[in-house]
Amino acid sequence: MLRSGDAAAAERASRAALLQYPDDANFLALLGAALNRQNRSVEAEVVLRKAIDADPGYAKAHEALAHALLAQKRPADAVPVLRQAVSLNPALKSAQVTLSQALLAAGLEQEAKDAFDELLQRHPRMQRLAKATEHHRAGQFEQAEAIYRELLRQDPDDVTVSRLFGVLALDAGNYRNAAVLLRQAVKLAPGFHAAWIDLCRAQIELHELDDAFASAERAIQLDPGRAGGYIALGEVSNHSDVTQSDIAATMLQYLGLDHRKFNQDAGPPISGSLKPPPAN
Repeated sequence: MLRSGDAAAAERASRAALLQYPDDANFLALLGAALNRQNRSVEAEVVLRKAIDADPGYAKAHEALAHALLAQKRPADAVPVLRQAVSLNPALKSAQVTLSQALLAAGLEQEAKDAFDELLQRHPRMQRLAKATEHHRAGQFEQAEAIYRELLRQDPDDVTVSRLFGVLALDAGNYRNAAVLLRQAVKLAPGFHAAWIDLCRAQIELHELDDAFASAERAIQLDPGRAGGYIALGEVSNHSDVTQSDIAATMLQYLGLDHRKFNQDAGPPISGSLKPPPAN
């Protein structure tokens, strides 16, 4: 359920299971992850500490706890938790990536660099991915594309590569290929918030505005507390008949507010462009 992006359903299922198995670390960790997805990090922290008490060797529970701490702007507290996750499972790449990010957020720049370098040494595929993103940032699109194609030949189901390759295609102005790659990413990982926003960008450029609206709305459903989905929805409105009052109503709906109590015609201001930068 979490993979499909339905955090509320995952919460309901895990709570139901915990009624029968109150000390089960797996169900506690699932509940904590579902709460994290719903921006309820304080509740998640409590539940995930219980999961770790039930199974101190559960690396993914440590990683999820670190995400709850980072959501509370506590990177210094997250760092030792992530170190423990990596110690318990050195193959857990996501925890290693988050560790380098947490170290950087805690102001430990050299340690963050060292952690990222260690990650690259342990995982050659990550080295290639990092090289591709380096080429992308430098505007060396052909070199980046060659690496992304190589990585997808090795693993066609790598959602991270599909998404980054899709963003490369967007930046290169190849919107049709971008949409294909990004649809593959959200098909493989329906809960991939950033990929839905990028897909919306491609669909806007292709004038597939109904699909773009649906993609933006899906991003909002996945994470109502983040601005990206609302900005994407506002960009759709700039290219279609969707009005600012429609956008306001959608925003209020996902924020759990009654839009009838607000002046929809005024609507909150929406700004920001999702178009790729013009070619030099």
